[in-house]
Amino acid sequence: AFGLVQCWLMCWFPCLILMPAFPRAVAALLDAGWDPHSWPVVVVNYIAQSGFSFLMGNGLISGTLMVFDFVAGQPESDKLLAEANGYLSVAQGLGGGLGPT
Repeated sequence: AFGLVQCWLMCWFPCLILMPAFPRAVAALLDAGWDPHSWPVVVVNYIAQSGFSFLMGNGLISGTLMVFDFVAGQPESDKLLAEANGYLSVAQGLGGGLGPT
């Protein structure tokens, strides 16, 4: 069965490939003589940033759902859910603030 954990992993694995591939692709284009503002460099940048945004956003959503699913099975889950949501909001805010833009 395809569950949240599989969805979360499928969002992270392409990012692990994209992270080292992006700077190498840009460096190869620049070494080939392309201008930093040329269309191939812009396309590679757009694809990488769109991919990161989409995949990491899905990863955050599936991670949030996994936490909520775990908390829902705990005793006193009604009280813990608000606390878990607060901690997730702080973690996502820190991740967004500290992450590259």
